[in-house]
Amino acid sequence: AESIVTSVINELPEKCRNVFYLSRFEELSNKEIADRLGISIRTVESHISNALTYLKNHKEIAEMFTVVSLMLIKY
Repeated sequence: AESIVTSVINELPEKCRNVFYLSRFEELSNKEIADRLGISIRTVESHISNALTYLKNHKEIAEMFTVVSLMLIKY
């Protein structure tokens, strides 16, 4: 599952991928990301939103969450 998510994240445009990585894996605040990359906080928010939407709408990830959800409902 982790490799699928990593693969899908790698499909994101470079700037979007970098912002998402800093936010979710390095756990930087939006302000810290904006300062580090020289972009506005609003741009950081937009990149994160776009990345989350892409991940949510990606077929393989959607299928993975469906399986997990069904497993949780069953138990």
